[in-house]
Amino acid sequence: MDIQVRYQNEQTTYNGVQSFDDLLQEIEKKYPLLTNFELSYQDEEGDTIQVSNTSDIIAITDLHKVIIQMEAQINQNKVQELEKAKKVEELRQKRLEEQKRKKLEELQKEMNKLQELSQEKLQTEQQYREQADQLNHLLIQLSQFQNQPLAEFKKVFYDSDIFDQIREKEQELLVLEDKKGFDTKLKAIQKDVQETFEKLFSKRTVQHQENYQKWLENKHKIQIVNQQIAQKEIEKQGKLQKLDDKLKKVQESVAKMKAELNVPQQIDDLF
Repeated sequence: MDIQVRYQNEQTTYNGVQSFDDLLQEIEKKYPLLTNFELSYQDEEGDTIQVSNTSDIIAITDLHKVIIQMEAQINQNKVQELEKAKKVEELRQKRLEEQKRKKLEELQKEMNKLQELSQEKLQTEQQYREQADQLNHLLIQLSQFQNQPLAEFKKVFYDSDIFDQIREKEQELLVLEDKKGFDTKLKAIQKDVQETFEKLFSKRTVQHQENYQKWLENKHKIQIVNQQIAQKEIEKQGKLQKLDDKLKKVQESVAKMKAELNVPQQIDDLF
């Protein structure tokens, strides 16, 4: 049976109704907040006929022309239950939104941390690159070190005043007539010449020693710079490894938070 029911200004057709109970069930589905349903219609004489069972429905002669009027009351218990359920749902949604907001704040903090660590890694790499360049430049300078070459000893010898001293002493010998005085003077001259030569040779020896000392010092500086280069490389690798470990940990945390928040994984890798 297809039954037309009007409630207030709304008219509804319930199709395929088998009984009065079926009709009530359909009405309750449509109006879940109503109760105490009263159904009636007016017959051809204008009399109001109550519909309270299946027989009353079957008794209607021309069912498709009859519109059943419905009266009902608001079910306050269901209204209160609905309002209560609505408030509970609102509180639940509010709590979920608050949890989501906090997680989003935590996610933003982790994203900021990720950016800071990435920047720190770049700065660390730049810092050690500059230090390595400076040390390598210094190493090149030290490797190019050369001592100031000494003049040939023959030239130094001839440029000295030793021959002038000999000529001067020789003139003194020529004017001596005393044999004993001549021998004494000659020995003195020989001694002076020998001392002058020894001083000249000693000075030359000292110059060689100074040059050798400079070469040793330069060699030691090269060793120190090489040690510093190796040490800086080890230090750099250690710091970068720590930063990579931190980055990996934060990246995993960010991925986990995004998964929990259902945030799409974007290609925002900074490395």
